[in-house]
Amino acid sequence: MHTVTLSFKGKSLSLPLDLESPTLELLFDEALSAFGLSPAETAIKLILKGKQLRRDADAASQGLRHGAKLMVMATKRADASAIDSTKADRTIRGFEEEDAAARSRQEDAAGERSEWGTPQAKEYKFARFEACTWHSFGVRPTSKTPHAFEARKLLLKLATDPGIVSIMEERQWVVGTLAEMDPIDDRLKEKIEGSGHTRLLGYNTNSGMRIDLRLRTTSLDDFEAYSSIVDTLLHELAHNEIGPHNAMFWNLFAQLKADYLRTHARLGRRGTFISGRSPAQVAGVEQQILNVKDACLAAVARDSMMPINPAQAEVLDRYLSLTDNTKEAAAAVGGRDCGGMPTSREALRHLMAERAAARRGDDEGTAAESRRPAPDEPASQADTPSRRGGNQST
Repeated sequence: MHTVTLSFKGKSLSLPLDLESPTLELLFDEALSAFGLSPAETAIKLILKGKQLRRDADAASQGLRHGAKLMVMATKRADASAIDSTKADRTIRGFEEEDAAARSRQEDAAGERSEWGTPQAKEYKFARFEACTWHSFGVRPTSKTPHAFEARKLLLKLATDPGIVSIMEERQWVVGTLAEMDPIDDRLKEKIEGSGHTRLLGYNTNSGMRIDLRLRTTSLDDFEAYSSIVDTLLHELAHNEIGPHNAMFWNLFAQLKADYLRTHARLGRRGTFISGRSPAQVAGVEQQILNVKDACLAAVARDSMMPINPAQAEVLDRYLSLTDNTKEAAAAVGGRDCGGMPTSREALRHLMAERAAARRGDDEGTAAESRRPAPDEPASQADTPSRRGGNQST
């Protein structure tokens, strides 16, 4: 004989189970009778391992076996009717509305676009953004103080920067929160160290759980230069892998900087434009991409506040040679081997004319004219910002 154990209000009883019956009607009726419940006044539910059993289905299809333990839940029919007849409070969202609102927020966040016009990678990305309000500044804002909405736009621009997106995907990094660093943190650091000048540019918490960046100038009247904030972000991303500021850390930082610059150079060679400007111009690195190695070494020297040693330069050279695809990319766009997108208006007009001619040729089924090389531009040194007096990232 097959039996099951039913529990109700601290009382347990064993009842027979007919495994051959096509329904569980008999088990439900016996449960009502065994616990002294009136079928006319009470409705019951039988729960097996968190799953409600159906009256009109057999035992085997629902996983009900000999010796199973069931929980009995009973509800007065009058109480159930009263609840069903009660009008919903329209000021309180139900579970379905909450789920719909959550899905809407996720879709909105996934579809957010910045000045770059492209989203983050689907899997490897910054999950949340958090800007500071003026309440955090410790002083009242002025008419020149950028709003928190603008700070959030800047964080989104950083997260969707093609150079950053490429690094996040290649390194398979996920950062929980990308946040604006509270200016009060900077003042506390200065007070504790007694240095007399601003020091803290950003910090990384728990290897990427949260990254905070100083976005605003000391006066809070404007944001720091975008390229400078990107360098701080690259610095903090390097802390995802290496905590202390040792030789391995600075080598990784230089590699991330190189990857970032080469991504923008590659997009420029492909003819990518963003509101009439090349990606390098939007990022403020149009001079740095002309000499990636020098720009990376200058960034390391500035942030480490130490001269570059030969070993660091050698490691960077080796990394660039192993990962360099400049010649391959240049051949794909007509043989250009310059460091990046031409920055003069004349050079840009030449390139745009070539692209238009190629498109016309494709539309008419004729061969497009061969591309003319962009005019040579005068060589210039890599953009090496002056050392920011004592500033550092952590």
